[in-house]
Amino acid sequence: MTNNNYSDVVLIFPPQWSVLQPYLSLPSLTAYLRGEGISVNQYDLNIDFFHEVLSKEFLEPMCTGLKDVYYDLSNRSSLTPYEQSELYRIFLIIPEFDNVLSEIENAKLLLQSDAFYNFEEKSYDYSLINTAFNIINLYCYAKVSFDTMEFPVDTDSLDEVTNFIRSKKNPLISVFCRQVEKIMTIQSCKVAGISITDLTQLIPALTMAAWIKENLPDVHVTLGGNLLTRCAEGLVKRKDFFTLFADSVVLYEGEKPLLELVRAVKAGGSIQKVHNLLYLDKEIIRTGQCENPDLNSLPTPDFDGLDFKKYFSPKLIIPLLTSRGCYWGKCTFCDHSYIYGKYYQERKAGLVVNDIRKLQEKYGTDYFTLSDEAVSPQAAKRLSEEIIRSGINVRMITQARLEPAFTDEICKLMYDAGFRWAFVGLESGCEKVLRMMNKGIDIKNTGAVIKRFHNAGILVHLFILLGFPGETEQDRKETADFVLQNSEDILSVGASAFSLGRFSSIGRDPSMYSIKILPRNNDDTLSFVYDFEYLTDQSKFKIEDTRDEFMQMVRERLNLSNIWPVLFREQLFLYTVRYSYSQLENINQDFESFLNKLVGISRGTDTAPAPELKPRLRKGNYLINSKFNIIEIQENLRNKSENNVSPEESWILYNFYGQECIRLNQSAGFLVSLCDGEKSIEKISERFSEFLSSNVDNAREVVMKFFNDYKINRLLEFNQ
Repeated sequence: MTNNNYSDVVLIFPPQWSVLQPYLSLPSLTAYLRGEGISVNQYDLNIDFFHEVLSKEFLEPMCTGLKDVYYDLSNRSSLTPYEQSELYRIFLIIPEFDNVLSEIENAKLLLQSDAFYNFEEKSYDYSLINTAFNIINLYCYAKVSFDTMEFPVDTDSLDEVTNFIRSKKNPLISVFCRQVEKIMTIQSCKVAGISITDLTQLIPALTMAAWIKENLPDVHVTLGGNLLTRCAEGLVKRKDFFTLFADSVVLYEGEKPLLELVRAVKAGGSIQKVHNLLYLDKEIIRTGQCENPDLNSLPTPDFDGLDFKKYFSPKLIIPLLTSRGCYWGKCTFCDHSYIYGKYYQERKAGLVVNDIRKLQEKYGTDYFTLSDEAVSPQAAKRLSEEIIRSGINVRMITQARLEPAFTDEICKLMYDAGFRWAFVGLESGCEKVLRMMNKGIDIKNTGAVIKRFHNAGILVHLFILLGFPGETEQDRKETADFVLQNSEDILSVGASAFSLGRFSSIGRDPSMYSIKILPRNNDDTLSFVYDFEYLTDQSKFKIEDTRDEFMQMVRERLNLSNIWPVLFREQLFLYTVRYSYSQLENINQDFESFLNKLVGISRGTDTAPAPELKPRLRKGNYLINSKFNIIEIQENLRNKSENNVSPEESWILYNFYGQECIRLNQSAGFLVSLCDGEKSIEKISERFSEFLSSNVDNAREVVMKFFNDYKINRLLEFNQ
């Protein structure tokens, strides 16, 4: 089903979010509204954004602009510390500009094909794409990638966000405007709804909303999503938010309120009776909250209108909910229950299986991610039994708690039903900290539950939370020890630093947890977390360092330590469905060898090649004649020096993948410049003898010593 020229409502999902699968909010709303007779067009502008910016057409002017900046800096009589940073950041990526422009389209296509399963090829593609992001980020003064979008603005402050958007100085603002203009000028509608799930979407979403408000005043703009629900207390004080960005904001779950809103707008009547709404009518009005919809009455999500071919995945993966809310809902650091109005519902197993069957038949995929906060042991058992009874073939990811009720029998049943991954929130390996968190799990049981999942064939990812108020260094050591002791049963780990959510138990009563909320002197309309300080000897900066050290330790010790950190969750899911655990271990080992050859310019004693061979720098190695000594600049930046630098022409041998630089003397630089894959070592020796004003035999000895001194399997390759 394609989108029509008219719809009652247009639903928009803005950047930045996952590029590997659609997000569930729009298809869920679309199914509900269409079931009630409302015509809907839905657009995933997130995936469209990444296709637009990862293109030669978009990147080429940026490459030209960055080259101009680089050459301007290179020709200066000295560089300030800031200018050194600018030149160095461009230096690191400028050798790859031509590769990015010529290969970016192919790199995207390969991620959508079975070539993705070739780990080395996939890594080259991601390196290319990450370089493209670096080009964008340097040119646009932003931080954009497949997993983030940040701008140089305080996103807690509505004033700063508004000024940033209205200035239109950042080139990406024009992209967001162009995206929304493209879809809104090919159709007409009564209501435009924009979903804001995360802070990474805030500026794109508000930019799009402002464009519609300014250019299509007859369209009612409504914003929704959990981010704005968390910010509601700040929004009720800001009329300008509604004059600039939204005619209304939908709070909590959106099905019923959005249906009421669309019907009211279509009828040309008042919206004062619409539930779960914020809107401006001389004053900001907050309407009453309606009952949440019965999860078992909701239709199967409807993805029609979304282009599945655009997602950067070789297999279509569809998200699905089997419950809303959290059945535990008592963790003191979590504010998820606030979003759902503090309730929990499960969808009947038979209905979930019916959803899966419909989506399989309609969209031709067997891959699903369950987006629940956590599936309970009994819910997992019921769903697994129903899947097995139905005979459908499915592969799934789920989130779960480390409940002892996940018995060997239930875990095996889950595997037989198609569960292949369990993402579980351990948070801490210390019993004392788990009690303070009110996690409701006993550390004595958790290792056994992890082993049950692993033995059944369900791979385990652990979530860790470091820096919980009252946590000590010894407590963190217990967490590290737990991971190491259970490393054979854990595939991957993710650690985050504690943050203070406004609607968590801690946020509502911080004094109970030895922390202090810090006042803000400026606007915090859009803030949903508090700035805080520990009243103990804990330090936020130390916690962040500890998190980084913890993750480094984990990467070194887990069995698949080379591959899981460089794959997104859904990608690792596809790998674990395609390969057995032993095959993954082989891939991990092969990739380690691949990295060792790819990264670094190291010394060695390999035998030098035969004189008739023709050397050239391996892919990723570059010889650069720099007007400034890059090694000196590196040192200045590393030491945060305030010293200026003066020009000092240098030959720099640069390994792009390891970002390693070695300064060569003039003779070595000239020698490497001759290694073009066309000249034999004998011919190079002849040319080098002219440079040295020496005889060929002496020059050949120097050349062979150079090749012997550097590990030739990393630096050079040789043609016949």
